[in-house]
Amino acid sequence: MYHSFKEIATIFPDHVILNGTNVDDLGDYRPGLVAAKENEIRSPLVECNVGKDELRMIAKELGLEVWNKPASPCLSSRIPYGEPITIEKLNRIEAAEELLFKLGFEDSRVRHYGENASIEVPEVALNRLIEMGEFPIEKIRKIGFNKVKIDTEGLISGKLNRVLDEKQTQLR
Repeated sequence: MYHSFKEIATIFPDHVILNGTNVDDLGDYRPGLVAAKENEIRSPLVECNVGKDELRMIAKELGLEVWNKPASPCLSSRIPYGEPITIEKLNRIEAAEELLFKLGFEDSRVRHYGENASIEVPEVALNRLIEMGEFPIEKIRKIGFNKVKIDTEGLISGKLNRVLDEKQTQLR
């Protein structure tokens, strides 16, 4: 994506490409941060030391309706490292998460493992999801997944990065 932006930037040489990275994003491994650095993308929120809480306060003060919207990381972060990222997978993830949103789970993730899905909702919402029985599981299966399970550990940001921690531990 950033490479494509750099190509467009050649048409507008006086412009700078910015992203929405904030200081709270720096505490976890994010491949996009490496790509941003490699492509000379600026992160003004980081440069101004602004985190998610401050950003929400600024957005609220400006009257933006989305000031308290849950974080929505890139859909590709739902696909484990080493697996190809395709439009089809991203579309399935997006459709499954939209379904969960319509069912009242505003903050949720659907992880894409091969042809299977794992549903993550905040721990406080797990019982409500489980009480819905097979309904959400069947609906998500129809989106194009072979198997769908509920992750009873709940929603944990950066969960797929655990494999990186395990590999780093093995190298020590």
